[in-house]
Amino acid sequence: MHRPYTIIVSEVTVDGKLTLRKGRSSKEIMQFMDEEANRYLHQLRAKVDGIMVGAETVRTDNPFLTVRYVEGRNPTRIVPTSKADIPLEC
Repeated sequence: MHRPYTIIVSEVTVDGKLTLRKGRSSKEIMQFMDEEANRYLHQLRAKVDGIMVGAETVRTDNPFLTVRYVEGRNPTRIVPTSKADIPLEC
């Protein structure tokens, strides 16, 4: 039986925060990742079919979610939203 295989990856501060404040970019925290951590993140992206982020993340950051530090294909972006209110440029 082939079931979906799920990998959950997130940056988290020592005190358990995903961002510094509500509505702020997670890129502020991600800037502290070293080159090895960035390469690992992109190796994971290159191995998966899709990458899912929340609608608020897309509205706040409009992340690339592409493979850049290693060879590989880009995963499909998956953004769950009940209102389909993601800006078209995202």
